[in-house]
Amino acid sequence: MRVLWFLTLGLGLAALVVWAGAGACTSQSNSGTGLVREPRTTETPPTPGLTAVLSAGSRPDRVVVEYRNQTADEVRVSEQVLITGCLALEVRNAGGQVMYTVPPSPPWPRDEGVAIPAGGSYRREYDLDMFNPPLQPGRYWVRVRIPGWSNEPLSYTVTNSER
Repeated sequence: MRVLWFLTLGLGLAALVVWAGAGACTSQSNSGTGLVREPRTTETPPTPGLTAVLSAGSRPDRVVVEYRNQTADEVRVSEQVLITGCLALEVRNAGGQVMYTVPPSPPWPRDEGVAIPAGGSYRREYDLDMFNPPLQPGRYWVRVRIPGWSNEPLSYTVTNSER
């Protein structure tokens, strides 16, 4: 069985992906100045058959992600990561700058994960209200940042009427 586990550590985010003994880590840490540094990334190539499809949500300030597992094995993903927008999604402005979010909650003491069966999918709608300060009017790109999942960024526009 393939396993995806994600751990939140202190003020930063560390994502650990275990695929038959191989791993990669993505981290984001606080520099002590109150500013969050650009994430340091060891690129994890997408796993063939794991696709995240983004689309517009039921309201202008939401996006929907359908996590599709077209592999022959069940995939387990941390439930905290899947339900927490600031852990699952990355938003960049038109200039490519990462828009940082409010800090996530501490790691859950028990996270059994969400099992996505072979050939199955998991759908989640995320509110994009996780930014402090709120996103300014303009165009943004939203993508899933969970390592191993291939996805195409979704164009997202913030207008004055949404804030």
